[in-house]
Amino acid sequence: MSHDLMEIDGLDGEVCGTQTLADYVLLRMYGIYPSMVERILKDDGAIRLWIHEMDTALTLSGIDRSGVDVALDYARVNLDWPPLSVPMFIRLCFPVRDYEAAFKEAQSNAYRLQIGEAVTWSHPAVYWAADRFGWYEVRNCSWEQCKNRWADVMIEVLRWPNHPDPRPAPRLTSRGGLQTKEVQQAAIEEIRKRLGM
Repeated sequence: MSHDLMEIDGLDGEVCGTQTLADYVLLRMYGIYPSMVERILKDDGAIRLWIHEMDTALTLSGIDRSGVDVALDYARVNLDWPPLSVPMFIRLCFPVRDYEAAFKEAQSNAYRLQIGEAVTWSHPAVYWAADRFGWYEVRNCSWEQCKNRWADVMIEVLRWPNHPDPRPAPRLTSRGGLQTKEVQQAAIEEIRKRLGM
């Protein structure tokens, strides 16, 4: 490198012995994308600023070393260019990276849940984000209308230390009793028999 990365902010050259998590991120990125990182972070001032911003974002997002490793491993395998944009890197640290796809999954599953179908979720955080966002809103908003609020809710849920399995609310009959899809289908069959259908 044209500048000595190891001397900046006390970096000592040992990946495991770096001072901050952002130092670790930068060292690994330099190992994965050496010439590209050097082209983007051209001088010591740019490196110091990037480390400061990354440390702040990692702390505020509650991301630890394991989350950072997930992002770096994903980048090494899937990205041709280093994810040096701080918001982009933070998103890569979470198990749900594509918020629009997560929203579309939530919409599709919200309709299916409404009619009593069993659904699967790519990650429990998508269910809990939809629950937090509001099922009515999920079913009735377009991506363009709610993408900023959805992203905020998704980030909040992804910061939870764990994500319990989804637990769809039980369906209610008009009389207030619990009802499953099977009970509804049996009732429809009984009505058809009575009507001679």
